Parts: sequence; structure tokens; C-alpha cells
Amino acid sequence: MPFSEVKRATGDFIARRTLTSPANKGKPAYYLSGGNIPSLGIKVSAWGHEPARIGQISLVVSPKSSGSRFSGSLLCGLSFHNGQTVSRSQIIDVFGVPINQFHSPAHTNMMTCLFKGESVACLFSDLYTEFIRYPTQGISFNLKSNIVQQIDINWPVEQGCSSLPEAALRAPPGS
Repeated sequence: MPFSEVKRATGDFIARRTLTSPANKGKPAYYLSGGNIPSLGIKVSAWGHEPARIGQISLVVSPKSSGSRFSGSLLCGLSFHNGQTVSRSQIIDVFGVPINQFHSPAHTNMMTCLFKGESVACLFSDLYTEFIRYPTQGISFNLKSNIVQQIDINWPVEQGCSSLPEAALRAPPGS
């Protein structure tokens, strides 16, 4: 979905700067841009050879978020209605225990696992920051002290998915 359609649909889309690398040696230009939808607590990012087409959605669900936060639910049943928090154990109940465990995001085998479609959990050295990625489902969770702070929904542009994955989200009740 182009950013212009997002703005028309939400009314409060705020675009961030677009970075462009020029066409080079027969390759088309490459774009990186993004924006926020404050009323929904959603950040969107776009990259690829088409300008301003969504490739990732980030749902801000942190209880300590200074801005607006996502207050809907995911179709898998995880709910953030009325400030509810979601824990690591709830993620594991829905998506399963990650196949691979790492203690550094720079671990070389981690990227290999992700490219093979294997789920990954990475606990950082502070022992309370973690991310869990389920690449075949296109979803990642960023946690602090075992509570979800942000959710990233990725639909790789390379697979032809350039629309907002509205099927993965449910609006909050009464909206």
C-alpha cells in the first residue's frame, strides 16, 4: 500500500525522510523511507525499488511509551486492549519455543538460522532485553523484562508483498 493511501485512510500519517540510492549499472534506484500513524501507535517502514510502499509495520506496545501505543490485538489472540501487556510465556504459548537461542545479535549463525526460516531468540548481555523472531510467520517481538515492547510484522518486498498486512491486525473495540 503506498503511503498516500495510508494517509488517506488514517488522516494522521506523518512521513519520515526518504533516502534514495540512485540507479546504478542497470539496477533501479533503491528507496528507504518510513512514517508514523500516531492514532494507531504504528510505525511503518518501506524499502525496495518502489518508493513509499510498506514493507514492515512496527506496533509500539510498550507500557512506558511516551507516544500513542497500539491497543488492538493480533489474529493469533495476543491482545493489547486497554493497556494489557503480553509476556514472553504468552508468545511461546502461541508461536512455540524458538528453535535457536543466542546471547548476541552479532552471532554469525543467527543470520543463517533466520535465512533458513528457523525461529531465533536472542537475550542481550543485560539479561533483560530480548528479541524473538519467527521468520516463517513474519513476526518479531522485542521484549524488556519478559514484557513485549514492540512487534515487527515483516512482509518481504522480494516476495511481492507490498500491501499493509491488515489481515494480521484487529482494530481495538469501538474503533
